[in-house]
Amino acid sequence: MIRNKIKFLTIITTVFFSFNILANNNLSGTKLFCYNPFDARSLLDESIIYALGFDFIDDENVKIIKIDYPNFNYLYSYLSNYHAIDLNIRVYAQDGLDQLDRNNMYDIDRKDLDIFYNYEKIYEGDNCKKLEVDNLFKYMQKTYDNHREDILKKNKI
Repeated sequence: MIRNKIKFLTIITTVFFSFNILANNNLSGTKLFCYNPFDARSLLDESIIYALGFDFIDDENVKIIKIDYPNFNYLYSYLSNYHAIDLNIRVYAQDGLDQLDRNNMYDIDRKDLDIFYNYEKIYEGDNCKKLEVDNLFKYMQKTYDNHREDILKKNKI
C-alpha cells in the first residue's frame, strides 16, 4: 500500500516537473528588443542592423522586426519560426523570396541575451532587453524616431 502511494507520488512529481520544463520553452507573449548604438562606423557599414526585435507570437511563431542602416526609415517585419531549448532559442530567417531559410538563423543565448546570426555575434546581451509592451513594432518605431531626432538636433549643418 505504501509502495503504491510512493510510486504514485513519484509519477505525479515527474509529470509535474516535465510540464514545467516544457512550458518554459513556450515563449508566447515574450518580446525581446536589441539595438546597436549609432556611431560613425555603423553608418558606413550596411551590414549593421540598428535594431532587432523578436515578438514571440505562440509556441512556434515569432515576428522578427528590423531597422537597417543606412536606410534610416527602413523598418520591416516578417513572421518566422523558432525552436527553444534550455540554453538557446533558434529563430530561422527568411531568404529573399519570403520563404524560411533553414541555413540562415538567429541564435539567442537565453542566459545573457547575446544574439548570433549564422554563429557570428551581432548583439551583446547588454544591448538587449525583454520588454513588457503591447506592440513591439510601434515601440521600436518610436524609439528609433526619438533617437534619430536627438542625432539630427546635434547637426550643425
